[in-house]
Amino acid sequence: LRLVQGAASAVLGRDPADPVGPDQNFADLGFDSLTAVDLRGALLAESGVRLPVSLVFDHPTPADLAERLLSELEGAPGGGPAVDFAAEVRLADDIRPAPTVHLASDPQNVLLTGATGFMGSFVLRDLLRTTGATVHCLVRAADEEEGYARIRAAAEYYRTGIALDRVRVVPGDLGEPGLGLDPATADRLAREADAVFHIGAHVNWLYPYARLKATNVAATEEVLRIAARHRTVPVHYVSSTGVYANLPEEGVRLAEDAPIG
Repeated sequence: LRLVQGAASAVLGRDPADPVGPDQNFADLGFDSLTAVDLRGALLAESGVRLPVSLVFDHPTPADLAERLLSELEGAPGGGPAVDFAAEVRLADDIRPAPTVHLASDPQNVLLTGATGFMGSFVLRDLLRTTGATVHCLVRAADEEEGYARIRAAAEYYRTGIALDRVRVVPGDLGEPGLGLDPATADRLAREADAVFHIGAHVNWLYPYARLKATNVAATEEVLRIAARHRTVPVHYVSSTGVYANLPEEGVRLAEDAPIG
């Protein structure tokens, strides 16, 4: 633990007399992907143990990281149970398409996640331009006022010029169980939404699966649960990380009109 605290303090340029605490969160201390690499190198030099560059995301405090380092030194690589991905890909048993399939060429109500992000702001703009729908935006916010402020700030930043007269904020959180919605709100959305556009995600190439599961996997399950509860409606799911996952051959340059498979 002293080794980890000392290395972390050195990477941050802190006075050795004032080392980082054992239970302080690396993210709160200011660690990012670059300083994580520096910490990894320092620990490798001192211990001879080669840890992944995601070490501060896998083990968010010095105490957690010290446990991992100790387990490696004792000959137990990995420092924790492996993820059973075969089990993870199975959809929850209660998510089954409703018998009634609802397809609306002119949707009246649309549920959108991720409206405060880059892609989500443009999708919101185009939904408002090309349909007459009321767009219900799930936004991580304490209340509707804060949610509108976040959508407005994103529209200004990305210059999407969104008018909010047909936007309804639904305060929630993709990282919380049930999208952070109370049961009545979730049921209302399930009854009213003619389509769902699921854009929201937590994209971080260094975070381990366990850190991303709630926001990226469980939230998608909940979106499907809403879309299938009373009537089966289309879910349009966008994932920027997997669009060009399987290239035809190495070194091929991708153009804007390249097929995405």
